[in-house]
Amino acid sequence: MSEPGAGSDLASLTTRAEDRGDHFVVNGQKTWNSYADAPADWCFLLVRSDPAARHAGLSVLLVDMRTPGITVRPIGTMAGPHEFAEIFFDDVVVLRDCLLGEQNQGWTVATTGVAYRDRL
Repeated sequence: MSEPGAGSDLASLTTRAEDRGDHFVVNGQKTWNSYADAPADWCFLLVRSDPAARHAGLSVLLVDMRTPGITVRPIGTMAGPHEFAEIFFDDVVVLRDCLLGEQNQGWTVATTGVAYRDRL
């Protein structure tokens, strides 16, 4: 969920999902993603879907990591093997069917998911 310039302040994220009716077009960057370069088929993506709002302007998308426009770059460390990576989204098309919950209700979806992560 972290982004350059926003850190852990999720309400400040800038990765944008532009609503195009039956799909969204996603542009932006996420950083400090654990093992993002491992073979993962899907990711949860918290995006800014309403640029005029803060908490109420976020949505969660389920994104197929094989979608054109996604680039994953490992973040190297002095310790050797990397655990973290950056993910870049450049005009990535995500179908509306992949919206998790309601549009602009991503803050609720994200905070509810975090509250239950230890119970899985």
